[in-house]
Amino acid sequence: MVEERAAERGLEEVVGDDVVRMAGTVQVEISVEPTGRISEVVVVRSSSHEMLDSAALDAVRALRQIPFPPGVRPRAIRVRLPIVFELR
Repeated sequence: MVEERAAERGLEEVVGDDVVRMAGTVQVEISVEPTGRISEVVVVRSSSHEMLDSAALDAVRALRQIPFPPGVRPRAIRVRLPIVFELR
């Protein structure tokens, strides 16, 4: 999945000769149009790691469009979503 690949990229950062592994949760707010197109994504609660925040935004933006579930009337909505980066 696109989100998983973005999350994996966000977990490591090279600092000098060392690799720093990060974990955290980024809460994003997503605006979805009735067509399912994502019109806006913003961080509403930072992980305190700029790299993770950026990876979360990139993962959601890569989706471009989200299908509404069967039986749900398409309409403009705003959704808050936690994106969790964890070390395994």
